[in-house]
Amino acid sequence: MSAKFISKTTTPHSEDYYEHTFIEALRDNFLYLHIDKPTRFRENQTCRTLDLVITKDESNIDNINIDAPLGLSDHATISFDFLYSFNKYKYSKCDLKRFSEDFSNIDWDSSFDDKDISDMWKIFSDKYKKYVEVYVPKINPKPGCQPKPLWLTFEYLSTIKRKQKAWSRYLATRRAVDFDFNKVARNEANENVRKAKKEYEKLVASKAKTEPKHLVIRQK
Repeated sequence: MSAKFISKTTTPHSEDYYEHTFIEALRDNFLYLHIDKPTRFRENQTCRTLDLVITKDESNIDNINIDAPLGLSDHATISFDFLYSFNKYKYSKCDLKRFSEDFSNIDWDSSFDDKDISDMWKIFSDKYKKYVEVYVPKINPKPGCQPKPLWLTFEYLSTIKRKQKAWSRYLATRRAVDFDFNKVARNEANENVRKAKKEYEKLVASKAKTEPKHLVIRQK
């Protein structure tokens, strides 16, 4: 799907164009289109709407934003809150000692006897989920309240914010000089993200033996 512009309510082209056909197909199936701005940007080329968010209910999506692309991509990043209720496990509060004891007491040889790999995985998965329900408390997070990545420090967050600011400036002006400044800020942010992740991975690896719970929790 490559369109110069797609509107949630109308299309600027004639009925012979596929944009109109696409919009009509959404309406016929009672679907809602949340994106009505360009999402793909390339220097000296027409901006196009390539990335869409479609739901059955308009109220499912809130706080939708078209942000700076990831890495070297020319596609914007679409961020939004998807509104629904769910239970999230708080693994950092897991009773790891009792969890490990009960898991270790399972007779796996007997459980897996004469089972193929699919059956063994189902048995293991079911028992794991059972003990998660028992020993891991649940929380119900509010929409939009997601914790920042553990590797993200204030220093590296600043470079990501500079990247976002440069992107917003380019969207407002569409000037070549601002596009070039955006590329510089993007490259700096990408390099710092890679560096931050590598430093955090080294930290986790150094604590793998002395603090195994630290390693397990960070993998969730």
